[in-house]
Amino acid sequence: MYPGGGGDYYEVGNYVLDYIKKSNDDGHFYPAWSTCLGFEHMITYTATVGKKALSKLEAIAVSLPLDFTMDPTKTKMFGDLGEKAKEFTTNNFTYNHHHWGAAPDLFVTDKGLADFWTVTSTSNMPDGPKFVASIEAKNYPIFGT
Repeated sequence: MYPGGGGDYYEVGNYVLDYIKKSNDDGHFYPAWSTCLGFEHMITYTATVGKKALSKLEAIAVSLPLDFTMDPTKTKMFGDLGEKAKEFTTNNFTYNHHHWGAAPDLFVTDKGLADFWTVTSTSNMPDGPKFVASIEAKNYPIFGT
């Protein structure tokens, strides 16, 4: 688990991600979940541009719906919910409280992100930009929100 909130685990977190990938490559199931600050770290660990992958995004105490970028029933993250996953598109189930985010286009233009992640959903700020809300690794049991 890569948690949100404060903390100074950036370097150790990158080391752990390398260990998780190697363990999975060696045939050992080792999942990881990242949320909030952990989600931001996971993006920067895998982006070709590193920490420059994040852009300023003020989303303070706002709940938003998800806009799925693919059929959620076909994702590893939401698939077991079946058709109920689509309720995320009509209800404000996701709580957002962050200062940084990632633009969806970056997951196309940045080779590291494009090769590693599938963007499963985005959200839109009421008066601002669209941002990536959830991701799952293409070849590993690694997820982020």
